[in-house]
Amino acid sequence: LMLHQTLIMGTGILGGEQNAQRLAGKDGYWLHVSPIKLLLVRTLIFVVIYWLLAIFYFGFSFDFYSVPHNADLAELNLLILPFLLSAALLGICLGLLLPRRELATLLVLLSSMPLIFGCGFIWPTTAIPAAITSVIQYVPVVPAINGFLHLNQMGADFSAILLSWIQLWICTGIYGFLAWLLLHLRHKQVKSVGVQPKDLG
Repeated sequence: LMLHQTLIMGTGILGGEQNAQRLAGKDGYWLHVSPIKLLLVRTLIFVVIYWLLAIFYFGFSFDFYSVPHNADLAELNLLILPFLLSAALLGICLGLLLPRRELATLLVLLSSMPLIFGCGFIWPTTAIPAAITSVIQYVPVVPAINGFLHLNQMGADFSAILLSWIQLWICTGIYGFLAWLLLHLRHKQVKSVGVQPKDLG
């Protein structure tokens, strides 16, 4: 959850800051570079940074503090990859929608407690309305935590978390498409105006 929330916060702050600069009439590379290139590079940078953090948390930290763990490193990385991709893309989507960077932190803080309860490891999902549990499944941290607990703490085989893994890839596809669409629309708007970015505000 900490990796998920800070990753979304970081990408959201970056996007919100760039939106604020655009609305203030300031120009920037993000307004003119190809949407697909911007999306791929931004996602790659955040995923690499957070992959290193994830390996630190789930590797060194678990060993250092003698936390029991059963997952094979290769299987753990298979789960981490779509989790980080989907979380980064969700954060990019939010950043493209937020007019100010501080709103990203506010959204992350407000969503943390509902996500903790919605994941089902400290509160039974049967006690949560079905509509809420259905919607919350599309937040990457929910299938990621379920998969991680089964794989790393319960020693389950990877086939046991296959549905959670597929769910994470579905989230990656959904948020990846939405992020590209938002970037494409912004790029198209900037090109059609053809003058100063401040006119878009």
